[in-house]
Amino acid sequence: MLVLAACVFGASRGRRAAGLVVVACAIPLPWWSDPAWPVARAFLALGVILAVLRSIDLVRMRDRGWGPARRFAHIVSLVDTRRLVRRAPRFEFGSLAAALGWAAAVAGGVVIVTRVAPTRHGAEFWLLRWSGALVVIYAGADAAQALAHALYAAVGFESPPMHRTPAMARSIKEFWGERWNLAVSLWLREHAMRPLVARAGVSTGVAAAFAASAVVHAYLATAAAGWRMGLLMGGFFVVQGLWVILELRVGVARWAPWVARCWSIGLMVAVSPMFLEPLLRGVGLR
Repeated sequence: MLVLAACVFGASRGRRAAGLVVVACAIPLPWWSDPAWPVARAFLALGVILAVLRSIDLVRMRDRGWGPARRFAHIVSLVDTRRLVRRAPRFEFGSLAAALGWAAAVAGGVVIVTRVAPTRHGAEFWLLRWSGALVVIYAGADAAQALAHALYAAVGFESPPMHRTPAMARSIKEFWGERWNLAVSLWLREHAMRPLVARAGVSTGVAAAFAASAVVHAYLATAAAGWRMGLLMGGFFVVQGLWVILELRVGVARWAPWVARCWSIGLMVAVSPMFLEPLLRGVGLR
């Protein structure tokens, strides 16, 4: 379907719309797979939503004269291929070592979730479960970034950063806009936020970006873990958007760095179970 979409896309508005329709036909695919395999559903949903987001890039950008192969590469890429910089192919041993180090941290988090937490009861169980999941998601993100950097370097590209030390954020706005999952952040800024900021104000643009993020993540969680987890995951991003709008009102950027960092980390950790529990159940850890 993605190969077909890459061939259908073109310079005309009609061909762009047709290409997006072809990709959108894949949206129900996770529900056609075996529910006994939630991990397969989760990865299938992730692939579908990535293809949809990248296809919207192709719909909205000016014609660059790309052929089907170039368009297909963009549709399936983890990063925006327009931001790749051509370099001589090279082996990034440092990035591979970093990926292995972060992968080891991921393994430690998995052990906490699957081995340690089940031996406890009550509040201690949930604390260990969600703490282990925090380690998995944070370390996993950096492992993915390091691995992607090494793979793109091996084929002759310099890839843009996907993360910038998220734990150092001094506001929720900085966390989402400048440090965490920059590929999605840039996409939301381009397609959801900027079109509304000039016409309706910054708060409306922020609300639109987080609403779009809520829909995307709710889709992923619903496909893998059911509609209740989907609502919980979507609600997490609605709360994040409300906090960012609140930050614009109270001027968090003017606070002392340590106060602002405590604010950011404290709020993120406080509602993290809304994100972590759907994530855990989406990979079959109930």
